[in-house]
Amino acid sequence: MAEDGNCDGNITASNFSWLASDRADGECGGGSFEVDAKFILGCAFSLVGTVCLNLGINVQKWGLTYEGRRPAHLRRPMVKNPRWVCGFMIFLISNVGDFLGLSLAPQTVIMAVGTVSIVSNMIFGRCALPAVSVPCASTAGGA
Repeated sequence: MAEDGNCDGNITASNFSWLASDRADGECGGGSFEVDAKFILGCAFSLVGTVCLNLGINVQKWGLTYEGRRPAHLRRPMVKNPRWVCGFMIFLISNVGDFLGLSLAPQTVIMAVGTVSIVSNMIFGRCALPAVSVPCASTAGGA
């Protein structure tokens, strides 16, 4: 145990023992795990899947917005709108990435990686859509 009363572990590429919390008896340990290729691959699949999921949703919204600006007699159903269909295909494929991420890494880690979706959604929304972002939404994160 370290002098300050907290557990201190050796932080290496393959040992995350620093994530271990103090046990009730005052000793260190109990929470370390080994990082393997499945863990890294799961995080990567989840990260790419989350960003692409937001891309797909924003492309769908772009298609619907475009279609809404057309005259009423020229509007097509969603399934015949190529922008919406493309966004939906991106959405479906990215859900496979999220599924693979959840099957390869712990859910607690994948959900933390999923917070990237907030940032990517704001970036895609601001760049791809003429939507107005709320100023306080860009500073979200603390109460």
